[in-house]
Amino acid sequence: MEPMTYSKSLVTRIYLLVVVAIVIWLLVDRGSEMFDLFSASHPLLIVALVIFAVLPFLANTAFWTIALKELGEDVSWRQVNEAAIKTTLTRYLPGGIWLFASRSLILASAGVATKSLVVMFAIENLLAIPIAVLIGSLLLASSSSVPYWLGWVSALFLVAITILVRPILNKILAWWAKRKGLETFNKISNIGIVSMYVSLVAYWLIFGTVFYTYLHL
Repeated sequence: MEPMTYSKSLVTRIYLLVVVAIVIWLLVDRGSEMFDLFSASHPLLIVALVIFAVLPFLANTAFWTIALKELGEDVSWRQVNEAAIKTTLTRYLPGGIWLFASRSLILASAGVATKSLVVMFAIENLLAIPIAVLIGSLLLASSSSVPYWLGWVSALFLVAITILVRPILNKILAWWAKRKGLETFNKISNIGIVSMYVSLVAYWLIFGTVFYTYLHL
């Protein structure tokens, strides 16, 4: 076994042991409180929500696949899912960057260009923010603490980005490729932008609905 492969395997085992230890500690220290929390709700509904909570994972990997293909990468949804499954526990590490970094390393080793992964990360954040705010404001519309105009502002922000994002992104990508002496990126298509939006809307809508339902349960 090569030294790097051995090191990665050792780090993975240590991390999994830490996760198992934390789960055991939670069950021992907070087990009764967790049982009381869930015993008040219907078990079948809880199980359904747990299953439903897996869907945002698939929507997120669909976005990655669409975005990378739009940037000219030859990658399949299956490859992205495999990379995501291998690295999903890294989302619980402090810092917030490890999930993207670890997933990107696996995809890069499969031949995906680093420049495409960096651009994809920027695109995801640019498109996701207005969608997340819009869906969050809609789900919380019944709360008096949320101003009614937030939903309208989010919707207008989303429309503005939808209209402007493709030509702006294409210009930025062309400028960056020229500046860095990189191979020119593929131009992002209208269908590509719409497909990315659909996957992100599905992600945030399902994620928000699951969280909102858990909260009310």
